[in-house]
Amino acid sequence: LLLIVKKGRNMEVTALKHRDYKPQSDFICSFNGRKNTLQGVSRRAAMEEINVPPEINGRPVMEIGEGAFADSPKLKWVKIPDSVDNIRNSAFKNCPELKEAVLSAGLEKIGAFAFSGDENLRSVTISDHVKRFEINSFKGCRSLKEIKVISSETGRIKTYQVAGDNDESIWM
Repeated sequence: LLLIVKKGRNMEVTALKHRDYKPQSDFICSFNGRKNTLQGVSRRAAMEEINVPPEINGRPVMEIGEGAFADSPKLKWVKIPDSVDNIRNSAFKNCPELKEAVLSAGLEKIGAFAFSGDENLRSVTISDHVKRFEINSFKGCRSLKEIKVISSETGRIKTYQVAGDNDESIWM
């Protein structure tokens, strides 16, 4: 199920592919007093599309934990809410079917190997707020052809074509 809702000039995409998906119970979180960190999902193997909610149990989701969705064999699409400012190391590593990632407008850091080994990843949408890409964030993403960067000031999207083999670095 993919639902696209137009709200004014913006498009909001909501996707729930697993019919028994219950964000409050399926997501595994930790709260350290400062940040609510999404550590993963209880039915990782069954998830094809994940739209991370901006808050769980009344607390904002502020980061995606290390290895949170790594090795998810069926994951094809993910959207991270604007509340998230950090995607930790290896968060989406080795998701062989992942094709598209729509990342948070508030995102500031993408951790080391965050998307490495995602050979079918074709498109990534990020905000110009991202200040830091750790080493090999997209290593081995051989299908990655474009990165869409959304301006935090104007909301306009600029598409960059990706050059290189994506093993060591990405050039835009």
